[in-house]
Amino acid sequence: MRAGRGRCASPVPARPDVPVEPLAPLAPLRDDETGEGGRDREEGCAVRGGRPGDGDAPTS
Repeated sequence: MRAGRGRCASPVPARPDVPVEPLAPLAPLRDDETGEGGRDREEGCAVRGGRPGDGDAPTS
């Protein structure tokens, strides 16, 4: 009975307090990184599409 009371009281209030603080600052950072990453991804796709297309043309 003693261990049960300590376990339930300690993890319950500690879990919500810890993730709430780091989630707030991480949210805006993800938005900035996502915008930059999207631009790089578009360029990468274009480069990949050009390589196989050029190689197939002279072969056939």
